[in-house]
Amino acid sequence: MSSSTVSTAACAWDDPTTRRGWRTTLVQHAALLLLTLLLFPSLLFTISVTPRWLAPLWTVMGVVVMYFLYERIRQLRNVTAIRRVLRIYGWSSALGHSVSRSICRFEGHSPDDPAVSVSVQLRAPFAGRFLHWVRWCRANDGQKVRFCGDPRFIGVVAHTDLGKGRMRLVAQREALDSRMSARRKGVSEQARERARSVGARVG
Repeated sequence: MSSSTVSTAACAWDDPTTRRGWRTTLVQHAALLLLTLLLFPSLLFTISVTPRWLAPLWTVMGVVVMYFLYERIRQLRNVTAIRRVLRIYGWSSALGHSVSRSICRFEGHSPDDPAVSVSVQLRAPFAGRFLHWVRWCRANDGQKVRFCGDPRFIGVVAHTDLGKGRMRLVAQREALDSRMSARRKGVSEQARERARSVGARVG
């Protein structure tokens, strides 16, 4: 993995390029949601003109479309969370990354101790090979990624060219899953409050 350097910027949202990149990300996810919604009338029409013995196939296709619709809605909701992170944290540059199967790992520094590196994962178990960040990490192993947030809890990954959009929310599982114990050790009160303000679970 590449080494990381910590940005001195107070707030990523203060940068006009960041705001433009966020709007581009919003448009990208909204367009994907619209395209997914358009699949439903196409699927219904196809079902109406095909033999009944193909019904099991279209049932499977319907389940797949529903899954993608769920993912599109979830990612569109995450765009709001991305903005919350960008309003609180500054960008860090030269974040290391790697990919194994359908899991991207991004490595950054702990805000409380820059000497300590922390990795945060982006999982894509279903159709992971088609996820933009999985494909990008595989094709650009030596290139750098920007990170905004606290890798111990939650953050945003983006290309060095922020205008491309494609910002993605990443988080430790325990920071979002109420069934898991939230991180407690090695976290200052200031870091705890900042993470809580963007919706992460803290101990």
